[in-house]
Amino acid sequence: NIYSVSRDSAAAIESEQNRLRERGLSVYTTVDKWSESIDVLLQTLAFTPSLRRLNPTESNLIFERLSVLFPKRSWRLWSRSGDLIANTATPTRLPRANATSRPHFHQALKGHAAYGIYDKCLSGNACYVSSTPVYAPDSKLSPSGSTKPIGVLSMSVDLKNTAEDSGLTKIVNLTRGD
Repeated sequence: NIYSVSRDSAAAIESEQNRLRERGLSVYTTVDKWSESIDVLLQTLAFTPSLRRLNPTESNLIFERLSVLFPKRSWRLWSRSGDLIANTATPTRLPRANATSRPHFHQALKGHAAYGIYDKCLSGNACYVSSTPVYAPDSKLSPSGSTKPIGVLSMSVDLKNTAEDSGLTKIVNLTRGD
């Protein structure tokens, strides 16, 4: 009897561990693809002429359209010095320290896409922020990185909204059978 209970318990534990591993892999894959899609979208947007000219009016029009497609995301275009050029869901006047103190901003100014999770964002909540460099329209981008970015394009999502924005909500519902 003890052997049967022990064998059955071990089998049940192994089955549950396998199920949790598969679910974890599914979550990891979804988050990885979500993050990758954000990077690709930001890099694509960074080549938009309006953003490359740091044109606030035209950039805000682009951000308004993006807000319809991605209602949980906030978009910002910053100058190299940290001035807010265009944005969604934030006041137009922000202290430069809001941008310039964040590692993702510094990485973008070095020519690298970057991201971070912060406990207090402009929304007042914890958020995920992804940034990419923006280059002047006449810049000749080279692998050496000799051209310096003129600005930073960033996108943020409150952490409470990441499951919905990334599609994790659908995966959780599917695994529950909802």
